[in-house]
Amino acid sequence: MQADLPAHPLLLRPGRELPGPGAWEGVFGRRAPLEVEVGFGRDDALLRRAKARPERDFLGLELKRDRVETYLSRAARLGIRNLRILPGRAEVVFGVMLPAASVAAARILFPDPWPKDKHAWNRLLQPFFARELRRTLEPGADLLLATDDAAYAAQMRSVMDGDGGFEGGPADERTVFDGTTIFERKGLAEGRKGNWFLYRRRASAAAGALPVR
Repeated sequence: MQADLPAHPLLLRPGRELPGPGAWEGVFGRRAPLEVEVGFGRDDALLRRAKARPERDFLGLELKRDRVETYLSRAARLGIRNLRILPGRAEVVFGVMLPAASVAAARILFPDPWPKDKHAWNRLLQPFFARELRRTLEPGADLLLATDDAAYAAQMRSVMDGDGGFEGGPADERTVFDGTTIFERKGLAEGRKGNWFLYRRRASAAAGALPVR
């Protein structure tokens, strides 16, 4: 967490603007569906979505300070008020800061693939993280995933299908996403095709799945 970032109306620093888990209504000043995007990077997709859906609240997670500061400036210039930026790790945010069944939709687009086998344990989509997604997503909530790394795509599908709390699978990008991302365009230029997955949180945990905590 980068608590040393200067204050900004759209910035959330745990312990400051975000006093504790479950304080989201106070952050946005209202009760509205909350969408979370992990690792928005330098893309404007999250800005477009927040601008187009004023009836919803949006939370963007990003670790790199320069990207956070740039995004805050861009959002402010666009007059976006239903977006907050949290400079923190997704594992911590979903594991500690988001209450159960509090997220209406989540997106994890082209996360770091950690392509070497010996580094694969660093990938975000692991069984423990799928459990936290299942815990925090409300029944019926959509989870959109994308990667251009073949090994990571196989892992994403294996982890999500194995969790038991979701239904869905491979998806056509044209029907689930508006536009392209910087990372996707880079991959296509280097000959890598994007793999997209759309999952939906089941209304109740499937047989054999771990119960939602």
